[in-house]
Amino acid sequence: MDVLTKLARVAVFLVTLGVAVAITNYYDLPSRTIIKVSEPTSALIPAFNSSSESVPYKAQIISLDFEKQKCFTTLTIKREGSGPPPDRLWVWTYFFAPDDRSQKIWASDPVEIREPFVNGDKAIITATALCGWCAERGTPRTGYYARVQISTESSEASRLAEEQTNRGILGAVPVLVQSASRTTR
Repeated sequence: MDVLTKLARVAVFLVTLGVAVAITNYYDLPSRTIIKVSEPTSALIPAFNSSSESVPYKAQIISLDFEKQKCFTTLTIKREGSGPPPDRLWVWTYFFAPDDRSQKIWASDPVEIREPFVNGDKAIITATALCGWCAERGTPRTGYYARVQISTESSEASRLAEEQTNRGILGAVPVLVQSASRTTR
């Protein structure tokens, strides 16, 4: 084997390695969304952390199951900072169908996740909530997008205010709609 052949093989190897590293960095956290949460000021809301928390997250998959009337939100979360990890997170998912004439925004109930970082600084969590509005007559069965809010403070802190709701699909997550498969004989 001559020197040029060896150099060509080394060059191909280095290019392949560089592409693999670039793809890995692209799909790794930190995510595009960071939620800043301030310390609770009310005595009625328990303070779980002694300082403000920021928990970056990336939605992996959000799905609706109309048959079971449940919604599932799977997130990759990453702990930042040197302080103690939050004891709890609350996840609240908002759904909308851009083509729906009623222009409604539907929300899951807030889901409490206890000890999300018990196994390390990065975790994959799934928040499962009942979907009471899934059974409503006239509710679209397809075409959903979702936005997710999380909080380390309380379930109410993860609620979006009316003026914060946004029906634009830019930055929203497409929702997988699960439906019963019907077979005919």
